Amino acid sequence: MPSRAHTNMTGEVETPREALLEATIKNHRKTIIFQKCQQINQLPTSKNMSYEDKRLRLMILLPASWKLTKAFDYETENMIKLEFNWSTADQNMLEKIARLTPLDDDILFGYDETALATTGRSSGLGEWTLRDFLWCHRYHATTDSRLLAKFLKIINWGDHVQVREARQVMSRWTIIRPEMCLELLGSSFSDPIVRAYACLQLSKMRDIDLAGYMLQLVQCLKIELYDDSVLLRFMLRRSLRNPLVVGHKLFWLLRSELHNRESLGRYGLLLEMYVMHCGPHRFLLTDIHHTVHSLERVTSNICALGKKDKKGR
Repeated sequence: MPSRAHTNMTGEVETPREALLEATIKNHRKTIIFQKCQQINQLPTSKNMSYEDKRLRLMILLPASWKLTKAFDYETENMIKLEFNWSTADQNMLEKIARLTPLDDDILFGYDETALATTGRSSGLGEWTLRDFLWCHRYHATTDSRLLAKFLKIINWGDHVQVREARQVMSRWTIIRPEMCLELLGSSFSDPIVRAYACLQLSKMRDIDLAGYMLQLVQCLKIELYDDSVLLRFMLRRSLRNPLVVGHKLFWLLRSELHNRESLGRYGLLLEMYVMHCGPHRFLLTDIHHTVHSLERVTSNICALGKKDKKGR
């Protein structure tokens, strides 16, 4: 059996920990190489440089320890070639993908003749789909927050290598507005790491802004596989942190869903945990509950008197 010293960087790993370490190192290197490629493309003389000149300049910019390796792996070499050949047509294609809505998933996964004519490219396996284009340019796509959900949709979640790569790339994505990650809590994304990443981004929102999206979060809670989820803990934590703004909204949204038997257990559990730990806000909720109950009783009495008057006439 080969020793561990010969297995870590050859792809023949022995343990999950070694596999994770190898993936992290490779992803870190590819990220740095991509940044150097972009740096070279931004040079004023880059348009007049050949591919060989750009690659030579890249090797100069890389750390000295990496230059001991004569060649990179296939994915890294392919990424370098794609980035050095980056064109306006490629940028327009990414923009086109970014503009797709969730209703356009069939376009994202299907063949697009217009896209093929625009890019003027084909892969060794035949014509590219938008899905292939986005995967090959995933590092370039990390600068556009609109492409994150689309990138995660094209992942084959049964392929552990691709999933590991997707999670690593996702962690480096540029997110302009946290609310753009709400889509990651939808039914199209069941991966727990993706959903935890969405909660991490949403945690950057202010309480007043988060309260405005509490209705959507309560609905997303139905999709969680387990009662004890990152989303549930996130909603409970932010509600307890600011009961009057976030917690008050959460309480009444959960109360309005208790008639639904499918989500009664989960919503009832969250409601009970909040009421147990919300402190003085509990008394305010009790007073409001009594007031609402009194108004309901008065309304029912008025309706009953109205019916008696009609019968008396």
